[in-house]
Amino acid sequence: MKKRVLITPMDWGLGHASRCVKIIRKLNEYGYEVIIGCDNKPLHFLKKEFPNHDFVRLKAMPILYSKYIGASFAIFLQIYKLIYNYIYERYITEKIINQFKIDAIITDNRFGVRSKKIPSIFVTHQVEIRSKYFMSFVNYVNISLINRFNECWIVDDKKNRLSGSLSNSSKLYIKTQHLSNLSRFRYFKTMTKKQLLVLVSGPEPQRSVFEKKLIEASKKLKIKSIILQCKPSQSLVNKQGNTSTISHLQTEALNKLILESRYVISRSGYTTVMDLAKLKKKSCLIATNGQYEQEYLSSYLGQHGFCLTSNLEKIDLEKIIGKLDEIHGFANYKQDVVNWKDIFKIIAHAELQSN
Repeated sequence: MKKRVLITPMDWGLGHASRCVKIIRKLNEYGYEVIIGCDNKPLHFLKKEFPNHDFVRLKAMPILYSKYIGASFAIFLQIYKLIYNYIYERYITEKIINQFKIDAIITDNRFGVRSKKIPSIFVTHQVEIRSKYFMSFVNYVNISLINRFNECWIVDDKKNRLSGSLSNSSKLYIKTQHLSNLSRFRYFKTMTKKQLLVLVSGPEPQRSVFEKKLIEASKKLKIKSIILQCKPSQSLVNKQGNTSTISHLQTEALNKLILESRYVISRSGYTTVMDLAKLKKKSCLIATNGQYEQEYLSSYLGQHGFCLTSNLEKIDLEKIIGKLDEIHGFANYKQDVVNWKDIFKIIAHAELQSN
């Protein structure tokens, strides 16, 4: 009988769900039955990626962001929601385990999705959190919660880190394993077109602010521009002049589009960074205002010559495109080889709940 694994990505945007795609594929490859727990955009996205899998709706009280204050401070003001989500996840997890006879849990940044009954694994790239406020306290809480799991799987290489100091695991006392780059895409050589691809991502309202600004800026360009909205619940295409707006593309089509586009502009979310690295792209990263993880990543990668960085309010696409032609980007990026059989040992040795 196949062992059943519950995998639950955080539902802040699509980044956590996107990087779970590779884990789900590998679990399938090694003969595990996967139950996917999520809601909202991740649910729409993963149902399209894995139409034959079982899903369970795992709700969360949404965190609301603002145009006027930083993301970290906005989260702090809604800490009661995080506490509610944690308590709800602890309760609903036990019900899901009993209903689906779950043998192991893999959760991407959902602290409450764990159980003392079965192996529970926490997936993250952010062991060290960047915050303008109460950083020492926030990191203490983060480390304490991660240490309640059986293992922590770190989404980065052990030495040549894309995430810099964010994935420093020295304060964890549980077993850690490195999953390297979890991009769902594959690299292959193809002819590039002189076109700009804008990857829109992140939570509202900053997602729409970014989209509107780039659509307006792209109208001034002479080359073709494609704005990908990353809205998996929609399937719309709109063209005005040289600018096309596409609501969503499945993995294979998006993989091809990114490879074909000579220039890429995106937020500096970590999953997007992994995708750009995997596909060896030249890109300009624009951090979400007040999201200190993204500000750190864009600065860190820019200093190491992997990308350009820009301020959204002062963006000059002509200037950016000119500079992108001068950099190597991720052309020389190489990721570690991962032994997935070793990674999955904790699941392979788990006791079958259906017995």
